[in-house]
Amino acid sequence: MRGFSLLEVLVATTIVAFGVSALAQLVGIATHAQRRATQSTLAAMLAQEKMEELLAEDAGTLAPSPPDALGHDVDGFADFIDTAARTMGGSAVDPPGSAYHRRWSIESLADSRNGTWVLQVLVIDLRSRAVTRFTAAKAAKAF
Repeated sequence: MRGFSLLEVLVATTIVAFGVSALAQLVGIATHAQRRATQSTLAAMLAQEKMEELLAEDAGTLAPSPPDALGHDVDGFADFIDTAARTMGGSAVDPPGSAYHRRWSIESLADSRNGTWVLQVLVIDLRSRAVTRFTAAKAAKAF
């Protein structure tokens, strides 16, 4: 007798089916992880972009933000951004097409001899609700 028996073919087919099923699940997991990594990277870039904008301003022209500017929207200290990283302006509600919500605060560091400001930027991914936060300090004058 030459060839394979029906039982051997069924066992081999079952093993291949399980392997293909596991591979399909792995592709789905990898795709999801890649999407989340892309969103997280864009959120970090948006936070860094705003931080660089604030750090580039002359420390003498910085104005402190109202208290809890990171906790709720304050006019002039929050904006919305779409998936292509374009600013959509600030408003009380999420504009259609917005993907990220960015807030920032500017606070004077108490007891600072050189007029140091604490700058914070918070970016919220509106799809996953993931939060990215950057903090920096800016001195008004050298030590």
